[in-house]
Amino acid sequence: MKPRIFFLIITSLFTILWLIAPINYLIKFTSDDSYFYLKVALNFAKNNLSSFDNINLTNGYHPLWMLILSVVFKIAFIFYEFNEDFLLRIVFITTTFINYLSFYLLWKVFEKIGETKLKYIKVILLLIPLCFFYLIGLELQIFIFSLIVVLYFFFDLIEENLNTKKFFLLSTTLSLLILSRIEFSFYIITSFLIYVIINNYKLLKKFLLTLIIPSITFFIYLIINKFFFGEYFLISSKYKLSFDIVKNLSYFPTPIKNPIDFMILSLIVLSGIVLFFNRKKIKENFSLNIIKYIYIASIVFLSVNYFLNYLGVREWYYVYSLFPSILLLGFSFNGRVISSLFFIVIVIFNVIYFGLFRLYYYNHDSAYNFAKEVKRNTKNSEVIYQVDYSGIVSFFSSRKIVNGDGLINSFDYYNHIKKGELVKFINQIKPEYLVFYSFENINKERKIKYRFNLLNYNYQLEIPKENIVISYPFLYGGLFRKRIGNFYLIKVDEWNIRNY
Repeated sequence: MKPRIFFLIITSLFTILWLIAPINYLIKFTSDDSYFYLKVALNFAKNNLSSFDNINLTNGYHPLWMLILSVVFKIAFIFYEFNEDFLLRIVFITTTFINYLSFYLLWKVFEKIGETKLKYIKVILLLIPLCFFYLIGLELQIFIFSLIVVLYFFFDLIEENLNTKKFFLLSTTLSLLILSRIEFSFYIITSFLIYVIINNYKLLKKFLLTLIIPSITFFIYLIINKFFFGEYFLISSKYKLSFDIVKNLSYFPTPIKNPIDFMILSLIVLSGIVLFFNRKKIKENFSLNIIKYIYIASIVFLSVNYFLNYLGVREWYYVYSLFPSILLLGFSFNGRVISSLFFIVIVIFNVIYFGLFRLYYYNHDSAYNFAKEVKRNTKNSEVIYQVDYSGIVSFFSSRKIVNGDGLINSFDYYNHIKKGELVKFINQIKPEYLVFYSFENINKERKIKYRFNLLNYNYQLEIPKENIVISYPFLYGGLFRKRIGNFYLIKVDEWNIRNY
């Protein structure tokens, strides 16, 4: 069977699965941040407004994936006014189509460098759960696709087999790489530049020429940001930048505190060990050598975020290192026994990932059901303020929920919370409701005391208990870290927020 047909069959099967699987199963493959993209894209498709809440303008996203979703939603609405549940299915199908292109192009890369079909299958089996179907709705899959295309044409450059058409395609796909993940793309491009300087200096001029279109693309992106949003870079990048290194490092994953991230980090470290012991063999193979540079670039990216990211390393950041890690591992296992064990392990992991782990991931079940309750108990014109976990609640409630953590809000909001002036901002937008969750029994108190932190400022809001509109059970965790709490929708007449 030809690879193209095989990938088409797999894609069709996944498409059928996403159409018939319960929505409560699909949401387990997403992150709350996935719905930042989905909600902004939905508002952009309907109202031509780059906003999460239809109130504040935001650029807190990487543009390529948001634009793709906006176009897909706009096309979908030509035929029918689909609800949010079905729009999520459309997102899954769109992602699956992108994955199909990635599968096929990665196979062409394997053909180009002379790797076997069996080795490709083993690599793909591990990539499927950890990269291609991990946290759907984020920019992950479009970034991986862009990177695979860049790799394909970059190999042609190194082999000096780059005609005018391929030269243009490499330059264009480097632009797509930038738009798919702004800051990490520069780590990748820098790794290519270092590779060329060290290993093939005579191609330096040609490679620099391929950077003309990406440079123009990035410059246009900066101008658009400045014109529409008042700043050159993403609000989320500005929000997350922190020089409190000790606090930032407290997010470092451990087996108890964050077992999934720790497991993925362990795979990345294992790849580094394999890289070290196979460094001579890797250096002699130009394709593996290039992947080695991408791997190192991704480790630098992780390290910078460990030290300088206010929220620590986000769980999907590990995938940027995991993708080259899996390629290095797959290329390195040549022995029949080791290769067979590797194959068995990844098949078992697939079953666990798609079955047990995702089946028993509770967070989003509670948030999804709570979102439907919010929709039933509020009006579309009313404004809701929610500091944390606002993505899934906002998308499925289809309400104007102001994102309180600032990642997908305006620079005006950021400037207010940076100065500790949250009350001033709240008084400007005048939200009618507050949404939050708690693992404490707040019903024991005469007044509800909601405490939260924004950019090192601590706030407390006291609300009469009779203002509770909805109290909904929140089952947090899954196979790991189970906790039970409640989501709350609270009617707020006066916003008496104070620092404490």
